[in-house]
Amino acid sequence: MSRYFEHQADVFGQEAISRHCGRPAEDPVAAFNDLGKAWLDDPNPSPLIEFWLYSHPSTQQRAEFAEHYDPWAK
Repeated sequence: MSRYFEHQADVFGQEAISRHCGRPAEDPVAAFNDLGKAWLDDPNPSPLIEFWLYSHPSTQQRAEFAEHYDPWAK
């Protein structure tokens, strides 16, 4: 359940950033990559480990979502 709420928070963040900055993907992707490096995250954790131990989506999943999320594209 917490991963769902974190995903919803990521959606909100993407929309807020795109309204103010005009470039929705670049800044959050860099931020998630830097966050993963700072926390020494496994860049590609096993789905079982992620399901069992993680309270948030992996930083790699969050970065990939941020890179491809653009609901305003035509």
